[in-house]
Amino acid sequence: MPTMSVTELLLIAMLIIFTIPYLPWRIFKMQYYAPLVVIQIVAGILLGPGVLGAVLPDYYRFIFHPQVVQALNGIAWMGRDGLRVGRRYRVGFERSMGQSRRD
Repeated sequence: MPTMSVTELLLIAMLIIFTIPYLPWRIFKMQYYAPLVVIQIVAGILLGPGVLGAVLPDYYRFIFHPQVVQALNGIAWMGRDGLRVGRRYRVGFERSMGQSRRD
C-alpha cells in the first residue's frame, strides 16, 4: 500500500471535517432543530480522539497524523487571527464613520 503525503492526508482530513457535520444537517433537515454550529461541535467531539480514536484507533492515527493535526492547528490560528484583524478594522471603520457624521 503506497504511503500518502502530509498534504494528501491534510486534504482528506479537511474533507472529513467539513462534510461530516454538513451532510447530515442538510440531508435530515436538521436546520429546523439545531444550527449548523451545534452539529459541527457534536461532530468534532465524535471525530476526536475520545470517540473515533477509541473506536477506530488505527484509522484515527492514519488520518489525524500528528503533522496533519499541526497543520490544522496552524490553519485554525490563522483564521482566529484573521477574525481579530477584521473585527478591529470594522470597529475602526464604524468609529471613523460616526465621527464624520457629527462633523
